[in-house]
Amino acid sequence: MTPKERLLGAITGSGIDRIPAAPLIGNFAGRMAGYTVNEIAKDGTKLAKSLEYTYNMIKPDLVTILTDLSIEAEAMGCELEYFDNDVPVVKRHVSLDEISIPNPEKDGRMPEFLKCIEHLVEKIGNEVFIGMCVPGPFTITGNVHGAESMVMDLVMNPDVVKEEIKLATETSKLFINACMDRGAIPLICDPIASGSLISPKFYEEFALNPSKEIVDEIHKRGLPAVLHICGDSNPIHDLMAETGADFLSVDANVNLKEMKEKVGKKVGIIGNIDPGSTIYLGSKEEVINECKKAIEYASDNPKGFILASGCEIPLESKKENVKAIVEASEVYGKI
Repeated sequence: MTPKERLLGAITGSGIDRIPAAPLIGNFAGRMAGYTVNEIAKDGTKLAKSLEYTYNMIKPDLVTILTDLSIEAEAMGCELEYFDNDVPVVKRHVSLDEISIPNPEKDGRMPEFLKCIEHLVEKIGNEVFIGMCVPGPFTITGNVHGAESMVMDLVMNPDVVKEEIKLATETSKLFINACMDRGAIPLICDPIASGSLISPKFYEEFALNPSKEIVDEIHKRGLPAVLHICGDSNPIHDLMAETGADFLSVDANVNLKEMKEKVGKKVGIIGNIDPGSTIYLGSKEEVINECKKAIEYASDNPKGFILASGCEIPLESKKENVKAIVEASEVYGKI
């Protein structure tokens, strides 16, 4: 099977030859191709060439476009600081009355990422799906407002935060539709909505319905919706499933067996090899052993399972460790 056929089979339940493997490859691809993070974050052609090169080297079952989660915030008016060996960060946030709704065709770096999608769809889209990692509305709002300040304002100024989330949701819909128009599948990443930062009560009040709106927007196009929340998502798995997402992607601190028992009849599971301790710091053998355990725990999930890293592959990871995730699925993930 091609990666595209394999992933489609996992999503639809129509049959696969092995468990798909989809390590979350982002800035790591730039390093493999000889580019800095700064270069690929600003240049859609360099980013596309990096991801194409790394795809041909690693052969994952999904290509993931990811440099950072501040693309929308920047296009809405924030200023970013860029680095050669780290993700860009917001250095100037904007208030509610300063937010502007961007045009994905011309504002900020959005056009560069649309260019990247076009290149990848043309070059390798016939054999593998192209995923565009986009922040959920709650995370966009955290980047615009300032995450620490926003968490405080969930209590102090909830109405302001809710208005900002509305604008973030509108922005997200515009951008994901532009991405889908070009052939990409949006992959929702909502790290600021993690249980490591907010309570289940706040997730339900502030993050759940906006995420549902984005999932619905993806479903309107006949595409599957994936929701990734890193950190401690254990307290909110039921709520994450309520978004209507087809697959939930989780970090290394989640017990896949317990998650399967809790929500496996509702959603597919993606995860969750430890990106730090195992992929970055561990040996190839340790990566393979952790993959074997994940496959053992979750390969029989009723709604499907995709083997992946728990979060983005660290920049300085060893190539053989990343490739080991695919190799483990080939050996131990046969159906």
